[in-house]
Formats: sequence, structure tokens, C-alpha cells
Amino acid sequence: DNPYYDACVRFCERWDQRAFDPDYDTLPLETFEPMVRRLFAEPKQKFV
Repeated sequence: DNPYYDACVRFCERWDQRAFDPDYDTLPLETFEPMVRRLFAEPKQKFV
């Protein structure tokens, strides 16, 4: 019933599912924690 359903199915078939490689050597999330903490440590300037 959703007008975007078919487009979503095509996207998943062509691009999304192919992006997942179960054999890819990924880093654990803990590797990124210091970077995320630094990013959010100080308030940023407000863009208007």
C-alpha cells in the first residue's frame, strides 16, 4: 500500500544487501568510543 515500497525493494536488491559481507574484518565498537566521546565532549556552535 506504500507508494515507495517497490523502490525500496529495488534498492535493497541492487545496493543494500550487497553491502553486507559476513567475511569482512570489522573493528569492534569499542574502537570508536573515544572518537565519539571527543566529538560530543563540548557543545558546538549553533549554525543559523
